[in-house]
Parts: sequence; structure tokens; C-alpha cells
Amino acid sequence: MVRTLFGVETEYAITGIAPSGASTDRSRIAGQLVSRARAQHAYLNDPGGGIFLQNGGRFYVDCGTHPEYATTSTAPNP
Repeated sequence: MVRTLFGVETEYAITGIAPSGASTDRSRIAGQLVSRARAQHAYLNDPGGGIFLQNGGRFYVDCGTHPEYATTSTAPNP
């Protein structure tokens, strides 16, 4: 039986207003999220800039400067 790798991607939006009333820098916040995750789990760093998780998923900043989580799973082909 052949096994297939597939997954689901979830994109997260970042928005807010700084105390000064200015809009937030979404790319900076997204980068900080990944940097903190990389600092806590350095052994799972992804050379592409994200972090691989123990469950096989991946957390990274996508090209739209938003955080994204991608799952991975295997299942038999029908």
C-alpha cells in the first residue's frame, strides 16, 4: 500500500494599533513570533526561516508577512 503525504495550511492575521495610535508593523510582529519560537526550540530550526515542530508541522512567516502553520500527515492511498 502506498502512503501519501498531505497537510493543511492555516494563515493567521495580525492587526492592531500601537499605544501612539499608529498602525502596527505586522511584518515585525510576525518575525518576532518566529524568532521567539526558534529561540525556545533551536534544534528544530528550518533553514527557510521558520521552525519545524515536534509533530512534523511547520511554523513560519509566509510571503504576505503573516504567520502560517502547516500540518503534515500521512494516509494510505485508496
